[in-house]
Amino acid sequence: MKPYALGREEGEAIWMFDSLDTIKADVEHTGGGFTVVEFLDFEGSSVPLHVNDSWDTGFYILEGEYTFVIADDTVPATPGAWLFVPRKTPHAWRCESAGGRLLNVTVPGGLEGFYRQAGESVPDRTQLPDRSEPAVQPLSSTAAQYGIKIVGPPPGATP
Repeated sequence: MKPYALGREEGEAIWMFDSLDTIKADVEHTGGGFTVVEFLDFEGSSVPLHVNDSWDTGFYILEGEYTFVIADDTVPATPGAWLFVPRKTPHAWRCESAGGRLLNVTVPGGLEGFYRQAGESVPDRTQLPDRSEPAVQPLSSTAAQYGIKIVGPPPGATP
């Protein structure tokens, strides 16, 4: 491992779950210890209820307002909030404000492989793909390869 630094607009950018996700640290940078991904979300950006079999995960809210579902709890989160989700715990989230930004930390590292496989590379951050809901069936298949099971809709979704 070697020390490195990234600016706000630096890192590998991937369009996924209706948001721009930037990989800030991966297994290569951390010796497998952890992964850090920054999410830049838009109003209504959401992630379906899912369970990670292999990763403990934390979320630090930088900007915006979010609703998280963690197990049986619905938790509002605003800038400065930290949420920890142990592996095997169902969780999901939705951006409730015009925009939002959060850091996602997963331990151990390796979850970035899922982003790379399921998402779309974004070489130009000024040219983002059209917003759309994730296709759950193909997403579920890719997620399963990483020990992730989608178990329900995102917060606020209509059945």
